[in-house]
Amino acid sequence: MKQFNNTYQIVGKNHIMLQCFKKRFRVCGLKQIPKCAEIANAKLLRKSSGYYIAITCFVPKTKRNKTGKEIGFDFGIGTHITDTEGNKNNWKFQETKRHKRLQRKVNKTYKKGKKSSKNREYRKHLCRLEHEKLSNRKKDTIKKFVSNIKKNYDFIGVQDENIAAWKSSRMKGWGRIVHYSIMGGIIRELKKLSQTHVVDKWEPTTQKCLMCGKKTKHGLNERIFVCPFCGYTDDRDIYSAHLVLKKAKEISTECRNPMPVESESSTHEPVMVDEQDSSMKQEAPS
Repeated sequence: MKQFNNTYQIVGKNHIMLQCFKKRFRVCGLKQIPKCAEIANAKLLRKSSGYYIAITCFVPKTKRNKTGKEIGFDFGIGTHITDTEGNKNNWKFQETKRHKRLQRKVNKTYKKGKKSSKNREYRKHLCRLEHEKLSNRKKDTIKKFVSNIKKNYDFIGVQDENIAAWKSSRMKGWGRIVHYSIMGGIIRELKKLSQTHVVDKWEPTTQKCLMCGKKTKHGLNERIFVCPFCGYTDDRDIYSAHLVLKKAKEISTECRNPMPVESESSTHEPVMVDEQDSSMKQEAPS
């Protein structure tokens, strides 16, 4: 995708004028711009499916109604996203059969050292279109999920998972599962929200007990967490989401109540100095 910065002017309801072009262009979707919006700069985008113009608008800020709800998220391979309410979500955006068929045809017609034919270039263009459709589906799902969380919850707890390490892991099938999922995009968008509090990725959210706080090692095949010290038992993913939310609350309280710079013991009381002593100090040579 290429970007071009252009000076533009909206003409009528569905036409636009661009710099260095005498003719005006017909644009679909200008109705999406709110009437009260202040229009700023624009970018001309070139994609496989055609040309698009992205217009930046400033809209008056609206107050969000507070709900008082809290939620925490746990990310994993078996279940992609689990929240504290027990909801589990899995997404698999795999390549379509048509995309695989076109890709095989493109690879078969490749010959080293020879110029690509028009038929092969056309098939490559069709492959790019299929890839763009898949990426648009991913972006749409991410935006809808994050928008729903933003509207309904005032406090969000998320752990900063190392998704790239999961993808490059030697565990069988992990790389493909992460590649077809949208966990990385959801974490990235949730971090942008003001009500989100991020927990460090090294926090043992699947080994630490929620009640007594003691660590207990559990294998990846053990999907039920059982604490041998206090007897606490719960679903591993739901329990981990609750622990992430608890740790996020602790981080938020620490940020609200920072340590003072100086304590009462370190403050110095004023010392009374006699006039004679002060005069002697002034006359003393430096």
